[in-house]
Amino acid sequence: MKQVDVLCVDDNADFRLFMGRAFAKLPEEVSYHFEENGSAALTALTGDTGLRCVPRIILLDLNMPGLSGFDVLREIRSHASWRHIPIIVLSSSTSGKDIEQAQMLGANAYMTKPSTMSELRSALESTCRFWLKYHLHPTRWN
Repeated sequence: MKQVDVLCVDDNADFRLFMGRAFAKLPEEVSYHFEENGSAALTALTGDTGLRCVPRIILLDLNMPGLSGFDVLREIRSHASWRHIPIIVLSSSTSGKDIEQAQMLGANAYMTKPSTMSELRSALESTCRFWLKYHLHPTRWN
């Protein structure tokens, strides 16, 4: 079982690389794992590939081929053992409809993707500080 602080789900390879660089610049070490689509994220959570990823936070893109972020959000919130994991939608969409749907499906927060390294680092730093240091949530893994 691979314990990670943040599971990042995004189909854009360039943005995953951008995020990896931003994580490396955080003042505190944060462990992270990337998946390139919704199906791969759910497989990592269930451990069907032999590696079960146990995240403390999930950063989730919405617009992905195959299973969308909405589909993944719906699936995660339907499982009792995953329901407690904070999910922060990190999307390029600023649509009120997308924001509302993400909230209705159980997203804990919604952020528009930053476009610069300093904006992304700042967003990741504040997100990790809140969700990893200050927010108390149960950890229920069987």
